[in-house]
Amino acid sequence: MSNEQREFVQRAFQRDNVQVVVATIAFGMGINKSNVRFVAHFDLPRSIEAYYQETGRAGRDDLPAEAVLFYEPADYAWLQKILLEKPETPQRQIEQHKLQSIGEFAESQTCRRLVLLNYFGEYRQKPCNNCDICLDPPKKYDGLVDAQKVMSTIYRVGQRFGAAYVIAILRGSHNQKIKDHQHEQLSVFGIGKDRSREYWQSVTTINSFRLS
Repeated sequence: MSNEQREFVQRAFQRDNVQVVVATIAFGMGINKSNVRFVAHFDLPRSIEAYYQETGRAGRDDLPAEAVLFYEPADYAWLQKILLEKPETPQRQIEQHKLQSIGEFAESQTCRRLVLLNYFGEYRQKPCNNCDICLDPPKKYDGLVDAQKVMSTIYRVGQRFGAAYVIAILRGSHNQKIKDHQHEQLSVFGIGKDRSREYWQSVTTINSFRLS
């Protein structure tokens, strides 16, 4: 957008003439607007600090406000890939730690407010009873067998392939890459064909966080 267009939108937003603004994370950093009721992230922020600052724009008038983060495990994998392509420096290690922390936050099975507060050193034990985890606790199941299937597949392909390839073997996909490596002959080939790709993607993502 041109500077004139951007200033026009900002003024309209501040004056409540515009109710919804779609923008990059830089928008609103200097805007003192107290009555923002809703903040939505359509991709994963790079760090918990960024997420906390961006969602903090809502509800500054102390009235109820809502923050929603749309999370896709592939987003995390893509951001991690971008980071690993950078030279290995202390700065990259810091960025990796921050990315892993926001990934763990998105995958958290406990009160999100507690995760945020504990990350910033404000250790609490009492759940907020207001986040999605508190209001609709995730259903748990014994995932030992599923985890064993994933780890066994990773081991049998020599720990040299990504999650998508491991899932393809679990689901018994007959693609050319699997044929080229003769991995359709593995004992684990197709042992997870009764589950969807999304299901195994969630299992492999959780295992990657546990191992990192």
